[in-house]
Amino acid sequence: VTYNTILNAWSKSKLPGSAARAQNVLDYMIKSEKEAIAPDVISFASVLDAWAKSKEPNKGAMCRDLLDQLLEMYKATKRHDLQPTPYTYNAVLNACAFSAMGTTMDEQREALEI
Repeated sequence: VTYNTILNAWSKSKLPGSAARAQNVLDYMIKSEKEAIAPDVISFASVLDAWAKSKEPNKGAMCRDLLDQLLEMYKATKRHDLQPTPYTYNAVLNACAFSAMGTTMDEQREALEI
């Protein structure tokens, strides 16, 4: 719960780099062998939200990669708490939709292809 609280806080932050910091926390949770800090779908949703709300370039691709990672973990472990929700898919769509604002044509095309 504590790690998800940290991820939630980073997802609401408007500071530059907050999405990357949330991603670092999630990566730590994934690599940890401690079951108590294993990520769940809420962990992933918070980081997806952080990327979607960020002004970072290629955030659509980052969200798609993160969703793919969630899907792979869910298929490999069959853990019910890793099952993607409509919210996780919507976060990816939001990231792609708002990637078109103030980005290069290449980034806009990439967001549409996702």
